[in-house]
Amino acid sequence: MQKPGRPSMTGDQAVLHVRGGKLLKGLLTDFTPTAVTVHLQLESGPAHAPVEVKVSDLKAIYYVRSLAGNRQYKKKRYFRSVESKGKRIMVRFKDGEILCGFIKGELPWKDGFLTAKDPNLKGFFIYPADPEGNNTKIFVVTLSVEDVRRL
Repeated sequence: MQKPGRPSMTGDQAVLHVRGGKLLKGLLTDFTPTAVTVHLQLESGPAHAPVEVKVSDLKAIYYVRSLAGNRQYKKKRYFRSVESKGKRIMVRFKDGEILCGFIKGELPWKDGFLTAKDPNLKGFFIYPADPEGNNTKIFVVTLSVEDVRRL
């Protein structure tokens, strides 16, 4: 929701998960999978320019329906749909978190996770297994990943 006196900003609602556990919530004003930095207009920050964050400092970028989320919702950690939404994968982050979802198109690596097809690619998109959750898609930063498996 726009706060009074704030300039109108456009962008995707996102939660940046910084490695180490910090969360930054706001509008992602620009992003590409090869970007070195991202810009986020903080939801509770001052009305000036967005903050700049290095992609290498991130664990993932969660694109969300709502910045507030829904603490009452019980996240499903399994594939609920039988329809194909892409290739099913499991991502295990270095901090131990496991994320299951779909990846569209070709896998972003060839001979194992550490051999990326495009060396400029900082990560890849995954679409959550739970279509009713708050996350609509997640950009997983390669540096934060311990393992990826096709299911």
